[in-house]
Amino acid sequence: MKTLDLACGDGGFNEILACSNRLERGSWLDLYGNEDTFGIDYNGVEIKRAGQQICNGTRFIVADACALPFEHGYFNHVHLFGGLHHMKKWKWAVSEIDRVTTPDATLDITDTVDNWPLFKVTRRIAGKWDGSPITGYFTSQQLLLEFGQYFHVKRISYHHRPFICDTLRMFDKEPQISLKLLAKLDTVLKKIGIDEFTACHMVMWCDGKNKGKE
Repeated sequence: MKTLDLACGDGGFNEILACSNRLERGSWLDLYGNEDTFGIDYNGVEIKRAGQQICNGTRFIVADACALPFEHGYFNHVHLFGGLHHMKKWKWAVSEIDRVTTPDATLDITDTVDNWPLFKVTRRIAGKWDGSPITGYFTSQQLLLEFGQYFHVKRISYHHRPFICDTLRMFDKEPQISLKLLAKLDTVLKKIGIDEFTACHMVMWCDGKNKGKE
């Protein structure tokens, strides 16, 4: 199965989170990368670092997400973690994902969204995330509508982060906080029915293309 990690950065490591296990910090490539996996990012420095940290056969390429260097229907799965909000032409990137995937391709997409008004304003004031410019702005509904043009959205989940945590992250700082505590917070917000409104991040799983888009 050919897989793509789009906007892979330096391989998915986050040394700031309060975790001792690097896999728990979110390195998808460490878990699933192999000889049939490509990691793509526009930042050559990050790609070089990823190649030094991920040693499981994954191939890394400097490329533009809006002009992917692959033929039609090349990939069976696409993983994208927090990349679209760094792309001004993020809708174009979504169409490229459609172009390079097979009709039965699966996707897992995680990104930052403008649902929570306070978070929305702060993102525009900060203008960057982890040192990279924020150029793509969208709500969860806008993201769903765009992907829904091409793919069947199977499941979604919404995730809130305490205001101080994500705010400091935008300014290249972040307090250590337990991932388990954040998961409990998400559960509470979902139970009281405000998880979508308070969402700072959204996860979406797709399991094939819509009929007529194959």
